[in-house]
Amino acid sequence: MISRLVKFRKLNRNMTLKIILLNLIFSLLFSGILLLYSTYLNHNVKSNVDRANHDNLLYIAENVDKELAKIKQSVYSLSMDMSMIPLNNADFDSPSYIMDLRRFNLKLSELTRLLPLDVTIFVYFKDANFVTSADGTRKLSLFYENLHAESSDFSCNCLHNTDQIDSFHNYGRFITYVHRINTVGSVIAKVNKSALENSFQKYSSLLNNIIIVSTDSGEIVASNHNSAYNMAQKQIAGSQPVVVDGKPYTPIHLYLNGLNYYVLYPESSLQKDLQTANRYSLTLLIVFLMIAAGLLAANVSIYRPVKSTIANLHFANQSMIQTLDQQQMIMEQNALLRLSSGNPQDVSSDMLEALQVKYQGGVILTIFFELNDGTTSEKALEAFEHQLRENYLFCKLMYRFDSHTYIIQESNYTDFYQTLCKVLESKPFENHFVMCGISSFMANIRDMYCAVQESFHSIDQYCYDFDAPYHIAYYPNVTVTENPHVSITIEKEQELITYVLNGSQEGVHHFFAETVQTRIRKMSYGQICSLFRYLQDVLNILITSKKIGNLQTTGSSLTDLSPLRNPDIMYEKLIERFIFVTTYSFTQSKSLYEKIVEFIHQNYQQQDLSLTRIADQFSISSVYLSSYFKKHSGYNISYYIVLVRIREANLQLQHNPRITLKEVAEQVGFTSERTFTRNFKKVNGTTPGQYAKLPPDHSGMSQT
Repeated sequence: MISRLVKFRKLNRNMTLKIILLNLIFSLLFSGILLLYSTYLNHNVKSNVDRANHDNLLYIAENVDKELAKIKQSVYSLSMDMSMIPLNNADFDSPSYIMDLRRFNLKLSELTRLLPLDVTIFVYFKDANFVTSADGTRKLSLFYENLHAESSDFSCNCLHNTDQIDSFHNYGRFITYVHRINTVGSVIAKVNKSALENSFQKYSSLLNNIIIVSTDSGEIVASNHNSAYNMAQKQIAGSQPVVVDGKPYTPIHLYLNGLNYYVLYPESSLQKDLQTANRYSLTLLIVFLMIAAGLLAANVSIYRPVKSTIANLHFANQSMIQTLDQQQMIMEQNALLRLSSGNPQDVSSDMLEALQVKYQGGVILTIFFELNDGTTSEKALEAFEHQLRENYLFCKLMYRFDSHTYIIQESNYTDFYQTLCKVLESKPFENHFVMCGISSFMANIRDMYCAVQESFHSIDQYCYDFDAPYHIAYYPNVTVTENPHVSITIEKEQELITYVLNGSQEGVHHFFAETVQTRIRKMSYGQICSLFRYLQDVLNILITSKKIGNLQTTGSSLTDLSPLRNPDIMYEKLIERFIFVTTYSFTQSKSLYEKIVEFIHQNYQQQDLSLTRIADQFSISSVYLSSYFKKHSGYNISYYIVLVRIREANLQLQHNPRITLKEVAEQVGFTSERTFTRNFKKVNGTTPGQYAKLPPDHSGMSQT
């Protein structure tokens, strides 16, 4: 019995030692795995984040450099403009000089509109000693006062007198680029920093980064964070973390064409989770080593921590995968944007292969929506993308004007066309104008730029059907229309101008019905839009002519047609504009006498119509109105009003024998039945009752 007990204790002791050893080995191995895995996650995530932020910084730097290069190139091109030489000799008393200066300012306005960022181009004429720009001409001193008011740190009044051919200046709210022209003066390009800062904010909104651009001397040019302007360049030049507003940021530096670009990115939530997991793993290792001798209690003690650790690691792993997926999506979007812009050489070969596999056999779809009242519809776009996502793998490439472009993984055009028709025939797209352009099959992802151009080209060359509920243009099926000309003949143009200037609304309607309608039925969509823009230009020239020079163009009847896409709406709006101008032209051609007579015939039913009211209507005195009307009509104006009212009363009595005299008096503007009867007898020589009994052939009166 004792031997069995000893044997059992020995066996139990051996089992205990085995359990302790197994727990110890398990603890060491498991903790080591946790430690190695945490270290691997830290290193892998950091390298991916560094690479993504470096690519993002390179993209930002290249975009900024291209925009600044475009501004410099525009300044160089402007400096070669020979029309600036005569403007240097100021002669403000000469009308031709004033007109040349205005045309030059319009040229500056057009140049400024085409430039990126918020740029203002100034030209300093040294002999004339003034500065001109798109918003006007000013003296040199006033130019500097405006710059100082815009940025308080501006103190240099020597931009016009630089010795260097090209010079760059950095101030608080703007930067200037000055190009000296020996024969004229200098061209000054002022770039507001707010445009740069807004673009940086767009690039950094997703990753919450701080973007900084500085010169070689350490001056901060622009940043999306206010605290960056108070930082010295040496603080961010190294690789050590930088503390901004109490938060640590890791800097990445890039130098490009004389400017330093920095991106400071914070520690992500994923890195914090991994650090917590690492600390917990080390603590768990120590705990396992200390309680390994606790036999069975060690197993119980490690159960919950291990389970919790696995859950935390799983959460950290999922967070890391989600973050990497987001980074991958951003990189794919960036690569697709470069491909659609015609720059496949800027995309890495690995990314090209990945995109080729993902979107193999795809097409490019360009689409825009417009309500029947001419306004855009965001709800229709959201509904379209939702239904498209249910059927295809797609990615949105760009948003240009009011059109949207997508790459869609689909190689069978027939299936895609049927699906697209089914989507567009659904309820969300009722009362919408929809135009789609589909490219040909894109076998290689490098051909994306050509496919994007095909989608737009298919829309322009689409033979437009005015009766179709929606419009789908497929590039391989597009044929050039028989009539490539979009303008009208000089004779037809002169005919339309004559109708407008003569105030003939019937002629304008006839011209659009017979000439414009006939032409657009044979045109492509792009030709229709070009023709409408041409007619709009003709109307704008008419509006600025001497005969229609005082027309107010701020009303809704003269709104710009360029944002519209629906040819039906464009056609209606264009006719509305022409009729509006034609009506105005007709009213301008009437004499004062005709306007007075027209006003009386339109308002004779109002009892308060009198000499004083008519004089107030036309801003003339009552005495002048009375003598003027008597001279041109032979009637006293008050008596003429009575004649018009009695004439209308005659018609009422002839066509409606049952009408009462009180009703007739009220309808033609008399204050009472008695007054009506007295004036009726005075004009017709008989009472209203007797007049109503006369035969129609004998009841007329002399025409007024």
